[in-house]
Amino acid sequence: MGRQEIFYGLHMQEPIQTAVIERLDLEGEVLTAEVAGYRVRAHLDTSRCLEDGDVVPPAYRLMGVGTKPAIVSRILLYAFRMWGSRYGALVPFELEGRGYVARYEEHPGDRDHPKPHTGVTVFTRLGVAPSVTSGGEG
Repeated sequence: MGRQEIFYGLHMQEPIQTAVIERLDLEGEVLTAEVAGYRVRAHLDTSRCLEDGDVVPPAYRLMGVGTKPAIVSRILLYAFRMWGSRYGALVPFELEGRGYVARYEEHPGDRDHPKPHTGVTVFTRLGVAPSVTSGGEG
């Protein structure tokens, strides 16, 4: 993949931030970002990012996640768009020793986005502490 810059915003009114996804020889693909005082470094498996219709592996469940996985999901929302992914595309990632899978999909309307909108849902590997969803424009 080389090096890609992903321009994103955590909220629609916030200025655009930059995250970097790059292939490091010994570590594979790594997403790095620094936002709101948080430094994020996640290991990605983007080899599956363009496959649609994938099923989230049974070892993963929708559970609450913390701030850093939520930041990764928001960045991946913009990355999926940049990669031309279709709904259903999955990207497994690891952050601070915990396994997750991000799925690109359409979310129904909710309190923050009254209309259906593009989003990313994060699934957590079972046996790991606490999913949050990142929504796009509605």
